[in-house]
Amino acid sequence: MSQAENRNTTIPTRRALLAGAPAVAAAALAGATAINAVAIAEAKAAEVDPIFAIIERHGAALDHLQAARQRLKAMDKLYPREAFPAEWPSWSIEQRAAWNRSKSLVVNSLV
Repeated sequence: MSQAENRNTTIPTRRALLAGAPAVAAAALAGATAINAVAIAEAKAAEVDPIFAIIERHGAALDHLQAARQRLKAMDKLYPREAFPAEWPSWSIEQRAAWNRSKSLVVNSLV
């Protein structure tokens, strides 16, 4: 009996290996399934998703907006806005339109 007590239990026996074989096969199958899932996900990632085109257009629109804001800031520094004349509230629509046109001609010549 002393042999059984001193037996090295770290060396697996054939019986233990055969008992563990189904577990190893199941783990390998699960690993292969995970690898297949990753491969499928990568293949789907290669397809073009329409949301990315929308994100690109949105980014371009934000870039244009930022450029327009910078141009307006530069114009404000060069040509500060004039206050409305004191008599503005008493002007007719035609007078206001003429005043606006005269100011827009100046601004359009700058652009």
